[in-house]
Amino acid sequence: MSATLDADGQPRNVGFNLVNNELKAVNTLYGLCMGVVADGVVDDDEVLFLDTWLKENERFLSSYPLNVVHDRIARILSDGIITSSEREDLYAMLGDLIGGGFHETGSAGGTSTQFPVDEIAEIDFAGATFCFTGKFIFGQRSACEEVVIALGAVASKNVTKKVNYLVIGELASRDWVASSHGRKIEKALYFKEKGVPVMILSEKDWVGFV
Repeated sequence: MSATLDADGQPRNVGFNLVNNELKAVNTLYGLCMGVVADGVVDDDEVLFLDTWLKENERFLSSYPLNVVHDRIARILSDGIITSSEREDLYAMLGDLIGGGFHETGSAGGTSTQFPVDEIAEIDFAGATFCFTGKFIFGQRSACEEVVIALGAVASKNVTKKVNYLVIGELASRDWVASSHGRKIEKALYFKEKGVPVMILSEKDWVGFV
């Protein structure tokens, strides 16, 4: 019997199964995050458990939010020491993740699709200027800035005509027009209307390119 055929001699629906298993992995991670933060703390065993679970689901690590949780835990474990501040930071990050995404909306995609984001095929980081606004699951804005700088880009605190990409944090308020981060979005939209080639990205898309 061919590996590509089922017991009835019909082609196996490999693509469907892969997508279905990926969705299960994403939803399972959200459930694990809810369990981890339920008691108000994250302990060392929970950090190691999440690390083990993510490694066991390695083939889905390119999927959001497995990729950002894996990256954060990898940074925590990189020196072999889990500090109290790292545990607190992870707790806050997981709490933000379940509060701003699936737990609130039933959607694993977060809220950034509510923003006027652009769809782009690729990012050339070398020499590009990035500005970040809102609250990020990936980490503090400074951590996001460090990533693009390491990739050869420049980080700007404000939206100017020199900014190529404005990245909106996944946990930014849906009511962005009335929020502080909305000022940067409005300015970027103004520049776009004037022909300035600034692109607006969601955190999810940005993380995918990173």
